[in-house]
Amino acid sequence: MQLNHQLMLYIRVKVGAVLEDMQLNLQLMLYIRVKVGAVLENTQLNLQLMLCIRVKVGAVWGTCSSTSG
Repeated sequence: MQLNHQLMLYIRVKVGAVLEDMQLNLQLMLYIRVKVGAVLENTQLNLQLMLCIRVKVGAVWGTCSSTSG
């Protein structure tokens, strides 16, 4: 009887630990997804910014070349 109690307690602790690990893994995966999403968003913003800068620089070059020509 005492062995059964110890065994059940052991199993509960193990199952609890596994569930806790799973929860941590889910939180970690969610955190990673959020981070990756933020990185992708930053990359997209950077690309837009670079494109905007290129367009601006192109426009400046365009006006420079047309006035000097």
